[in-house]
Amino acid sequence: MDSERIPQDSPHSIAGGNIKMRILHILADGPSALSNSIIEAQSGDNELKIIDLSKKVDSYDSVIDEIASCDKVVSW
Repeated sequence: MDSERIPQDSPHSIAGGNIKMRILHILADGPSALSNSIIEAQSGDNELKIIDLSKKVDSYDSVIDEIASCDKVVSW
């Protein structure tokens, strides 16, 4: 069976035996101790993006674009 190889520079490349995911964390009320600890735990093998809605956001269109481009979205 032929399998497609994932390019090393792909956002889905394998890092340490795990698939590297693009994860977006949306913080509605700013960071908390729990969100900080989860983000820290996920940061080793994944590409993370954090949007803090308690601060000024450039545009909500850019937030939608980020949501669409990530593998997983976590809303706090």
